[in-house]
Amino acid sequence: MFPPRSAKAAWTQRIAWATDRAKVADDNWVRAAAAAAANNGSGDGAGTTTSSSSPPPPTPIVHPGVNNTKYVLMPVDKQRVDATDARAPPAMSGSYINYDLAPHALKKIVADAEATRSAAAAKAEAEAEASSALELELEPEAKPAEAKPKPPTGAELPTPRALRGLREGDVELSFLGTGSSAPAKYRNVSGIFLDVPSRGCMFLDAGEGTFGQLNRLYGAAGADARLRRLKMIWISHVHADHHVGVPTLLAERRARMIASGIENPPPLVVVGPPALRRYLLAYEQVQPLCYHFVACHEVREDRWAAAAANADADAADARRFPSLGFYEERSLNLVRAACEEMGLARVVSAPVVHCAQSYAVSVEAKPREKELVVESENAPAEKAADVVPGWKLVYSGDTRPCESLTRLATDATVLVHEATFENDMDEDAIKKRHSTTRDAVRTGVEARAYRTILTHFSQRYPKIPVLDESVSERTAVAFDMMRVDFARDLPRLPSLVPAVQAVFLDPEEVFGGGGNNTAAANKKKKWGPPPRGGSKSPPRR
Repeated sequence: MFPPRSAKAAWTQRIAWATDRAKVADDNWVRAAAAAAANNGSGDGAGTTTSSSSPPPPTPIVHPGVNNTKYVLMPVDKQRVDATDARAPPAMSGSYINYDLAPHALKKIVADAEATRSAAAAKAEAEAEASSALELELEPEAKPAEAKPKPPTGAELPTPRALRGLREGDVELSFLGTGSSAPAKYRNVSGIFLDVPSRGCMFLDAGEGTFGQLNRLYGAAGADARLRRLKMIWISHVHADHHVGVPTLLAERRARMIASGIENPPPLVVVGPPALRRYLLAYEQVQPLCYHFVACHEVREDRWAAAAANADADAADARRFPSLGFYEERSLNLVRAACEEMGLARVVSAPVVHCAQSYAVSVEAKPREKELVVESENAPAEKAADVVPGWKLVYSGDTRPCESLTRLATDATVLVHEATFENDMDEDAIKKRHSTTRDAVRTGVEARAYRTILTHFSQRYPKIPVLDESVSERTAVAFDMMRVDFARDLPRLPSLVPAVQAVFLDPEEVFGGGGNNTAAANKKKKWGPPPRGGSKSPPRR
């Protein structure tokens, strides 16, 4: 914790005062030691006298019983130089928590937000149905000329058809780590777990400690069961906070399958940048892992399109499409087989703007057929099949806002987007090729994603990131150990944001300086960790 700029002079005075005290203590100790030596030498004649030419006693290095220069770094109102005891400073919270908020008040906040969201969703659905009905009634030649499309907004969208047919427990998305760089007290590094209980499961990034987080979330037995039905691991790039946990997952999976009686476990499909292959090969010299590696560029959109074109085209027309090499076709077949086991249509990678060989991913479920009963006045009822589109999950990895990600996330059911920095840290985001909260929300709005979940927060925000007016009605915030059921939780996920804002207080309200007194203060209101050093001034950036 660093002192604010306004307290720089006070810190300088305290350091000078502590240095002076240390010098005085040194002088006092030297004089006391010299007096004690003189007394021992002169005494009552029983001892031996000291020669006047003998050197003075050496200056001690350690002061006995007191630490005169022990600094305790705290907010300004509690900072001090401790010269009396060696007790550790009390634990300070990373955010100001409203302990006075009663549980019933918190439930009311969530209920009110959910009521507002439900009304907005119903209105959006009614407008969509009216628009589609009008298009069906009009003859093609009577339809008005297409107007310029309206710019996308962050308003609530109607519930996608892909979610309406799902039941509770069909698909679950779990966050095992939502921090960046290194594990911290409240947030582990990146780790996302997609579970289709009836079919299989997969990881999207697996940083350090992912296996431990899996055990904490589901228990030892639950983690073992999920490892045995694991179908795929997908890694966005080779930064340590995104891939270091992969060898442990592979080794633990192999050990558990052997323990359950499977002597030769089937290799697991691992999709990642080519540099990840070298890391796994080096680790495999120490411990067997059992996997098939597929490079991210081998499952890009153009590879899937080429495979579909070559499969559908006649032999005479096949040369019109790009051909896939032996290894590319083999890799695509491995991913296709894993998708088939999980009930997925495909897993598509797209390059993004971060480090070399960084990718985002789209996980697309297969369409489902739903029976419809068509009734007519002059004919008996007939059964028809209605094709319901599958859900679509997009994970950004680490990236700056870019066109390839927006295109990949178009009409996504869920967009999980990194939001490493707050909005006032644009320069840091550009320099380190990350996104701010505003960047992530804007990408979700432009892509018309139904829900945008923010993750990969800088560890400078230990409990909650800074959220301001840029957050849309379709935005949610991820926490470690958060489990999102697509059917039950996904529609109402944004309704939890106001409750989180009520629990973690605004620093401006705690220290004064406007709070909610004016409309301007409401507009500039920010939620997040307290200002560094505890100053009443706004947080330093």
